[in-house]
Amino acid sequence: MWDGSSYQIPAQQLEWAQKSLASAVAQSAKLRVVMGHLPLYPVSAPRDKFGEILQPAEDLRALLEQYQVHLYISGHHHAYFPGHRGQLKLLFSGALGSGPRQLLGTDLPPQHTLTVVDVDLQAAETRYTTYDMNTWQVIDPKTFPEKIVGSTGWVMRDDIQDVGMVSSPRGYRQLIACLKVLCCETFKKSNPNENAISAFCRFVKNQEPLLVSSYVIN
Repeated sequence: MWDGSSYQIPAQQLEWAQKSLASAVAQSAKLRVVMGHLPLYPVSAPRDKFGEILQPAEDLRALLEQYQVHLYISGHHHAYFPGHRGQLKLLFSGALGSGPRQLLGTDLPPQHTLTVVDVDLQAAETRYTTYDMNTWQVIDPKTFPEKIVGSTGWVMRDDIQDVGMVSSPRGYRQLIACLKVLCCETFKKSNPNENAISAFCRFVKNQEPLLVSSYVIN
């Protein structure tokens, strides 16, 4: 556990965390979990701002991934979201008391939640069971968005891989749009002829099935 109570972890504590994670004891463990108050990425709208998120998030995530940390658990945003980015699982814990907050970019109502984390050391996995404390019903994570995008980065829902964004119609359209732009921009760099560029881009616009097949195969 590191003191993530402010947006910047002191250098001395980062050095301690690095040494601890690199130690023989930590590296021989079947699972490594780190906890801190502030999250690496924002998940609630009111706290998607400077000072409410650890920085620099990508450097900190790279540090945790370097030492094969399985899970980072955080609070502060008071919005439950089971997520991941890269190889690091991210558990954003909710609030039991006052101040539950709405998930960023959604119209879902704030919820009082309690999460039970089951640790399977043999499989080196963690599983979450999260309760709505007003109804005592188990929350289905699939009711949450597949991806939350904040000011400092995005987080995928835990059960969705990075390529899984194509499982929704909106994600599918976003993927196709990005692939079309990428194809056109790549062609522009290799061919300065404007007529050829226009013709190629018109061709690409009609190649949706081909683009998807190529993306999945590769």
